Amino acid sequence: MTVEASFLIPMVLCIIVIMLYTAFYLYDRCLFHQDAYLLCYRESITKEESTIQNKVESAKTDVFGKKYYALSSIETSVNRNGGTIALSGTGKVQPAAFGGYFLMPKSIWTIRFAGVAKAYDPPLQIRKFRRIIHVSGAVTDHLR
Repeated sequence: MTVEASFLIPMVLCIIVIMLYTAFYLYDRCLFHQDAYLLCYRESITKEESTIQNKVESAKTDVFGKKYYALSSIETSVNRNGGTIALSGTGKVQPAAFGGYFLMPKSIWTIRFAGVAKAYDPPLQIRKFRRIIHVSGAVTDHLR
């Protein structure tokens, strides 16, 4: 019984640790996607004509903050292609517990994330919509 427990307990403990690291990995990945979209969206509604890379890099530290678990580094890149703003990047997770044990991989896990937002001007869209309503109302009044 002692010999069986000496093999079984480390395996069960390692499986629990793998599940915890996987949960942290999925949490960080979802949070990265959310934060990447948030940065792109905030940039898409601004009217200022400055370099997008500088603005996103300065806002990145505020948005990303220290809310991620077990990350060693975050690298991002920002692209603006016409009316679309895209932020993509990677984060690295180094599993420290049971590194190299038979079930736990010792290599670095890489999280890839991306966020895309279409640049638009909300007040302009509202003005266009109101103008369409006004013109359609004028046309229906004229046809009566």
